[in-house]
Amino acid sequence: MGLAKLVDAPVLLAGDIDRGGVFAQMYGTVALLEPDERARICGLIINKFRGDVEILRPGLAMLEEKTQLPVLGVVPYLRVDIEDEDSLAPRLQSKSAVKPLDAAVLRLPHISNFTDFMPLEQHPLLGVRYVQSVRELGAPDLVILPGTKNTVNDLLWLRQSGLETAVLKLAAGGTPVLGVCGGYQLLGETLDDSQGTESGHPQTLRGLGLLPTRTVFTAEKRRAQVTATAAAPFAGAALTGYEIHTGRTAVNGAPFCRYADGTPEGCVQNAVFGTYLHGLFDSGELTEQLAAYLCRRKGIAPETAAPLAMADYRTQQLDLLADGVRSALDMGAVYAAMGLHNPQRRKKMTPQHHLPADIERTSMDIITAELASRGLAVPPENAAVVKRVIHTTADFDYAENLRFTPGAVAAGVAAMRAGAAVITDTNMALAGITKPGLAKLGGQALCFMADPAVAAAAKGGGLDPGRRRHAQGRAGVPRCGAGRWQRPTALLTIADEIESGPAPCAGHRRARRPL
Repeated sequence: MGLAKLVDAPVLLAGDIDRGGVFAQMYGTVALLEPDERARICGLIINKFRGDVEILRPGLAMLEEKTQLPVLGVVPYLRVDIEDEDSLAPRLQSKSAVKPLDAAVLRLPHISNFTDFMPLEQHPLLGVRYVQSVRELGAPDLVILPGTKNTVNDLLWLRQSGLETAVLKLAAGGTPVLGVCGGYQLLGETLDDSQGTESGHPQTLRGLGLLPTRTVFTAEKRRAQVTATAAAPFAGAALTGYEIHTGRTAVNGAPFCRYADGTPEGCVQNAVFGTYLHGLFDSGELTEQLAAYLCRRKGIAPETAAPLAMADYRTQQLDLLADGVRSALDMGAVYAAMGLHNPQRRKKMTPQHHLPADIERTSMDIITAELASRGLAVPPENAAVVKRVIHTTADFDYAENLRFTPGAVAAGVAAMRAGAAVITDTNMALAGITKPGLAKLGGQALCFMADPAVAAAAKGGGLDPGRRRHAQGRAGVPRCGAGRWQRPTALLTIADEIESGPAPCAGHRRARRPL
């Protein structure tokens, strides 16, 4: 809202219904705004809706009544591949062509046998990437759960990282999901480790529930070379490979394939597939059928699905987004809010293309000028940090509210130049850190929120979750590291440390003492 004030612009307030609680969030936001801020809002938008919009009509009417603002549209959940604002997905950092089909392999902490998917990487239509977070996952055409050396612990990691929920949402929307070996076990209803064979202590866990299967872990390991033939929807594809796993899986559904002797193996339900067979893509037949299957689901012909140049791919995805948003909103009201009452008669304008660096430089110039006009003098040693915070938040109050320990910025710069580690407790903040720049200095950026060891330490450590993550995050990293924590409990810990005074540390005179 600060930016809208600065440039005197109208505002459309959008809420993400996919996260839940959108009506309360939007009403609460409007209610808490200052009168002059609220007056800038021209309408409300519901974003990422899955299902029939008619179901929302009573809620939309209530929202309009409570806020006295019009709802200008409900944007459906659009499966488009757009770079995040502050980080690029790994495959989008490449300058090479982007393949038409996107297969995302979950990079489990105990991943094994990932060579199973090398044949997919060689296919001209299949782009394969390995992901570790919900942000990286996005909206692929296929989700793959690979083998794992510890199925139970990796299931817990999936839950803690939010990837379980993300995969379930994708599957509910029809995205195909494939599990291989341990990944197959994860897709089932239960994982019974009552003997502690897999995880080290007896427990039974709920699986993802996408397949009607139940797995019981025993000390016995199955090892076998096999040949098989795939069942529907890949009927007839010849498979060769091997099994190597602990655990017996009971199946109450259709098989993924049949061995040469007719024995059923694996499971298929809707667009979810599971198998114990490693090397299933080596023969090439299943790879071709999988690519054709994904093309049909995407509505493209394999023979026309040529790789796209990066620029063309971005344009294609942005066009899909623009078309989806345009068709969902009352564009007349949107144009009216912009002062463009008859946009059809506007002279066609030539698109202007600006480099991100130029946009950022212009933004910083605007911030510098605005600070001067407000009479806000920022000490030169802190100016870059203050301007960056204002650039991120569009809130000039930070120029007065931020407080710096003398020499803090210089000490931070010196630490990073010496190869310090930067620690954050949110993956969002981690994604916004320029990692190549840190790497050149010998440093790294770390986030331990989804680390299985953190979850294990949190079960009996006697601290609240925020302090446990804080303590765990500090373990095993150079004591000269810079830290960034956002939770209130972490701030309390920092306050305690400030009161206790800095602890001596080689290479960094401002390092904090351990908890």
